[in-house]
Amino acid sequence: MQSTRTSALVFAIRSLFSTQDRLTKKLLSHVWKRACRVSALAFVIADNLNSADPERASIAGLLHNVGMIPVIIKLVEQGESEQEILKYWQKITIFSKKIGVRAISSWGLTDDLRQVAAGIMEWEQNHGEPLVDLVNLAIWHSYLGTTEFKKMPSLERLAYFKKNPMLSLDKGESLLFVKESQQEIKQMMQSLNG
Repeated sequence: MQSTRTSALVFAIRSLFSTQDRLTKKLLSHVWKRACRVSALAFVIADNLNSADPERASIAGLLHNVGMIPVIIKLVEQGESEQEILKYWQKITIFSKKIGVRAISSWGLTDDLRQVAAGIMEWEQNHGEPLVDLVNLAIWHSYLGTTEFKKMPSLERLAYFKKNPMLSLDKGESLLFVKESQQEIKQMMQSLNG
């Protein structure tokens, strides 16, 4: 039953990202791909560290930036260019957190998912909800290998890592098991993309 519920929720979330407008579709595709990556990473982290239910962590990863959807749609409707939107992507992400919280609340989803949407990218803050810190750890890993990664705090500054300082790191400062799970992460992302 839980698996069916999770599949239905994934399908419902994915449907939020569909649009006919070319630019909106392109930008929402970027948001969806990031959400899929964070979802897969959150699953692997939760599964390896036994710190949360992996399926719950995966759903939280998918929903972490759901507030971006209406913000991007509105910006495109107002005539903002792709370059302007991308230029302020980080600020748009932070701004959209409140909208994501409202959306998750209005859908009647549980408080832990609402807290994840509210706490994304608050790297060092100690959240009462463990799922928030886990998803932030997944978000941090999703930036590895990108140009934005140089703006990220060091892994040791993340709240999750502070609570679990004995985690094994690879040479690139990533969690060792994340590097070893790249094939599983890739497969999960492919399955989420349908």
